[in-house]
Amino acid sequence: NVLELMRARFNEPLRASDIAREVGVHPVHVARVFRHNCGMTMVDFMRQLRVDFARERLRSSDTPLVDIALSAGFPSQSYFSTTFKQETGLTPGEYRRTCRRGR
Repeated sequence: NVLELMRARFNEPLRASDIAREVGVHPVHVARVFRHNCGMTMVDFMRQLRVDFARERLRSSDTPLVDIALSAGFPSQSYFSTTFKQETGLTPGEYRRTCRRGR
């Protein structure tokens, strides 16, 4: 199952061709069917999984941002911060501080 594979390996640099090879279909087909069934691209879904993972780590640990970024599958802290802010409206540091205030 494509969703299970993506959830299990969200922090790896997976491409549609990698996923397609694993499930035995053409990359264009897997991408088209995924978008039709999920309402988003595979790239958007992977980004969402990574940000969700990072949100949980930011709420529940004091792990440095760079370590969270890398463990979530982002290639750098800078890209992580930019993506996180686009998705949540807050930088990772702001998000962590906001969560801490709510405790």
